[in-house]
Amino acid sequence: MKKQNRGVVVVAVGVVVAVVVVVVVAVVVAVVVVVVAVVVVMAVGVVVVVGVAGVVVGVGVVVVVVVVVMVVVVWGWWRKKKKKKKKKKKKKRRKGRRRGGGGGEEEEEEEEEEEEEERGGGGGGGEGGGEEEEEEEEEEEKEEVEEEEGKEEEEKKKKKKKKKKKKKKKKEEEKKKKKKKVEEEVEEEVEEEEFEEEEGEGEEGGRVRVLECLAPWLCISAARPVGSVGSGAARHNQQEGQQEQQQQEQHPGEPAAGWLRDTRTTAPDRSRRPHSAPAPITATMVKTFQAYLPSCHRTYSCIHCRAHLANHDELISKSFQGSQGRAYLFNSVVNVGCGPAEERVLLTGLHAVADIYCECCKTTLGWKYEHAFESSQKYKEGKYIIELAHMIKDNGWD
Repeated sequence: MKKQNRGVVVVAVGVVVAVVVVVVVAVVVAVVVVVVAVVVVMAVGVVVVVGVAGVVVGVGVVVVVVVVVMVVVVWGWWRKKKKKKKKKKKKKRRKGRRRGGGGGEEEEEEEEEEEEEERGGGGGGGEGGGEEEEEEEEEEEKEEVEEEEGKEEEEKKKKKKKKKKKKKKKKEEEKKKKKKKVEEEVEEEVEEEEFEEEEGEGEEGGRVRVLECLAPWLCISAARPVGSVGSGAARHNQQEGQQEQQQQEQHPGEPAAGWLRDTRTTAPDRSRRPHSAPAPITATMVKTFQAYLPSCHRTYSCIHCRAHLANHDELISKSFQGSQGRAYLFNSVVNVGCGPAEERVLLTGLHAVADIYCECCKTTLGWKYEHAFESSQKYKEGKYIIELAHMIKDNGWD
């Protein structure tokens, strides 16, 4: 016998036992009443017997009613308990179907058999109430199913959203990494190309470096008005000529100190030194700075006269822009003159700047930051900007 039928059998047996007990009690009571009535009639009289019989019958009726009520209550409680168990079983089965996916048809058949057995065991008198209960149960089940489905859909949506967010974050991080790599590669390529171009220009111009500034001019000159460039050049030429004359008087027949002869065929600079006699072999006088520079050092020089301007160690940044293109920021420079300061509005804000120029060829190279009015630009104060169009990079000294 199946488990579903055991409960029905137990309840049926209980009801039968209760009815039998009630009947037996009623028979016993009736016998007792009859015996007592006979005895009483013989002893007392008919009236008393009738009264006692009425009392006994009333007590018996009350007992029967109480027993019936108890049976009905127990029956209702048992049915409710059974319904709860059914609901729990159905929920478990549904969850198992959703997770496992298989065995759903067999479980549905078992449920249908259980419902049919319950309907058959419930009796004809409870058909109307049973149908209503079934409808209520079905509605409750539908509501529960809908709620569960809604919860599952919400959970799925939440999971999808989380996955989308994670994917977006990963994509953004990958894009940022790619951008950084591309920027770094571009910067490296640009620097390599510039370095190669500068080396090519240096080779084309020859290895003769016409460095026209001696050690006394290796310093930053004081501020001068912008219109005094020509007078400064004249003074410089006069001082140079005087020094050469003094050295020739002290050591006649020898070239001035700091000058070396190069037998390469280049035209003499007649505009600068009209007093020098023409030599039978064309030669160029080259000024060197081996006294204060190491034997091999990366430097930056004026592209017009090859005067030394700065060492590579003094370079701060290559990401500046000048009037003729790219420009470099240096911490300190040499062989550079400085004009008067004036306020200018640059790309990074208002600054007090002064134009700087080469002390040898008087070419304007860039500017010096005298004062920055914004706190974020204070690091530029006292630094120098030289445009790339006016300088060349030297990879070492010959």
